Amino acid sequence: MPARAIIFLFNVIETKVSTRKFELGVFTQPGSKTEVAALRRDFFYIGQHEIDDDAAFADYLKQTMPFIEKHGGRYLTKAGTHEILEGQRPSRVVVVEFPSKQAIKEWYNDPGYRPLVAKRHAAARSIMIALEGQ
Repeated sequence: MPARAIIFLFNVIETKVSTRKFELGVFTQPGSKTEVAALRRDFFYIGQHEIDDDAAFADYLKQTMPFIEKHGGRYLTKAGTHEILEGQRPSRVVVVEFPSKQAIKEWYNDPGYRPLVAKRHAAARSIMIALEGQ
């Protein structure tokens, strides 16, 4: 009889918003009725915006948020709460968690969102980053 292997994998993320601990996976021998949990990784979109037109950027955000939610995005930060430790302070910095890096790309390339990019460009100068957590 094959030996049963049990693996516990934990991912601890500490942010100002919350501290979370996830039990990510329990694996048992083939044929076991134990449900196998998918391994969880964290994927983030980080947006840094230097806003030139507050009203236009607010309109962009209002229209953008449903697309972020559609692709499983969840804001982890609160607007206006960032503190720069070094360098110049941008107007807005956000961190959004997504279920996968592919979900970030699908949001960014969503045909409904793409026209909003021009609105963002008209209202702000941005740096947009997709990255994977540990």
